[in-house]
Amino acid sequence: MMISFSKKFYNLTAIENSIRAYVGLATFNIEKNKRNIVVKVTNINEEVKNIFRDEFCNYILSEMKNKSQWIQN
Repeated sequence: MMISFSKKFYNLTAIENSIRAYVGLATFNIEKNKRNIVVKVTNINEEVKNIFRDEFCNYILSEMKNKSQWIQN
């Protein structure tokens, strides 16, 4: 599975934090290009395979929100 995140919206720190949280469920590889951060996900745990993409992306959004609140305070 490949998930592409636009650098205009997503930040690398939120993606890396999310990968650390999900490391027990899959294998991750990050590739960066000029416009995107691409996360290649392999070996996804069968028990969560059907919901993995949505839950992982939601976790990243949550990490971004938490980080922005921390910066504002």
